[in-house]
Amino acid sequence: MNDVVFSPDGKSSFAIGHDATLYIINNKTLEITNVNLQHNACNKILPLSDNKILLFSYDREIFLYENINNTWVHSKTLSDQKEESKEEVKQTSSVLDRLKQFDNSNAIKKNSTVPPSNTTFRPAHDSIITSFNLFGNELITTDASGFIKLWKL
Repeated sequence: MNDVVFSPDGKSSFAIGHDATLYIINNKTLEITNVNLQHNACNKILPLSDNKILLFSYDREIFLYENINNTWVHSKTLSDQKEESKEEVKQTSSVLDRLKQFDNSNAIKKNSTVPPSNTTFRPAHDSIITSFNLFGNELITTDASGFIKLWKL
């Protein structure tokens, strides 16, 4: 098992296996429901309510599962793909030349980069999500490189 947590009301427990199986346990009857995940294996669970949980994958993806008509279903994937250019900033030889690449807001000037003709999308986090917590109706995640992301739920 990668993670085991209780539901907020304590009536259920959730466990996630390394074999990409979600287990929902009724704590009163000890009845177990298995859900075979149709996506990457996950390593962490965060219960949002008695009928909603978030699963965090090894690949930095976040999946929302909901209990709809007594069936646990994958209802949403939280995704915040960032567009980045594959092109690099032009190389310069002096500190002064490098400073001239920035405008007054400390952002790189548009003419200092090659136009983004080749773009790629990457996840918001560059490394594995190491910590998460709820803040009202928002999720805060951090990764191993120290990046913090706020997600609207």
